[in-house]
Amino acid sequence: MIALPPLLALLLLAPPQSLGSTETSPLPAGTLAAPLLADPRETSSSLTLRTGTPAIETTLATDIGIVRFTADRVALQLDLSAGFFVDFEPEGELTFAGTTFDGLFRFPVSVSIQRVSVRLEWAHISGHYLDGARILDDYGDLNTETYSREYLRLLIMWEGSAFSPYAGWRELLHSLPQVPGPAFQLGYNLVDPAEYPVYHALDVKQAAEYDWSPSVTVQAGLHLRGNHYRAVRLGLLLRTGPDDTGKLMGQADTYLGLVLGFDKTRGDDGTARPGTMLLDEAGNDVPPKPASPASPDNGPTSTPGPPSESQP
Repeated sequence: MIALPPLLALLLLAPPQSLGSTETSPLPAGTLAAPLLADPRETSSSLTLRTGTPAIETTLATDIGIVRFTADRVALQLDLSAGFFVDFEPEGELTFAGTTFDGLFRFPVSVSIQRVSVRLEWAHISGHYLDGARILDDYGDLNTETYSREYLRLLIMWEGSAFSPYAGWRELLHSLPQVPGPAFQLGYNLVDPAEYPVYHALDVKQAAEYDWSPSVTVQAGLHLRGNHYRAVRLGLLLRTGPDDTGKLMGQADTYLGLVLGFDKTRGDDGTARPGTMLLDEAGNDVPPKPASPASPDNGPTSTPGPPSESQP
């Protein structure tokens, strides 16, 4: 039996009245936890042109909010996420062949308490070769073992107005082939759309199966927030360490790249940080609007009439 982290267990088992007034929102548009901008396995759609092999990395991903529970001091959201990671190599003039394909499915439960977000997720990922693998230089020595994994990951982030550091822990539940399970993750997002449309992000992963050899990804560039809870990211990236592609997992891989990404953002309807502040269009905190004098809480207000004859 898997023990839930104490914070999440407390939130799930707490009596509803202890959390104050609650609201249920099916299919919420935004997210509670900000995406990890530099994580190569984040479920954000992207296109990366890079040095080395493969020449092109693509991600087609989606995050679907299933339901959100919002209280005075806390919010909880259940999501469904999926990502399809496909690598391509040039095969001829303006022709590119798919070489590897990884499929990732996960079910995150996110909790937001003011500026702290906690994400606990179950995930499955599997790796596969595509027909274009025949053009790889080491085609005759390709890994033909089944690659499949299920794991739990706990991620905690402090979401500042610009700087948002995070830390996480992953534990494998099942893997083919069998490998040691624990791994941890550290990083940060640095983005302030209110001041400058730029970002900087770092992600570091270390896993027991690679003798704790670090995998480091750094990104920097433009980050343009749009409507409908979406942002566009255009930046340069540097990555070094064990490859995280399923069939190439663990091979040394250092490269430079140019990435175009599309990220889902938190909602700006006040539910992202319950009980405290609202978020404006740029993602900044603004005080809640004061109640109108004519609101029911303050009682009716009298409407001034025409001046009397005794008034000048």
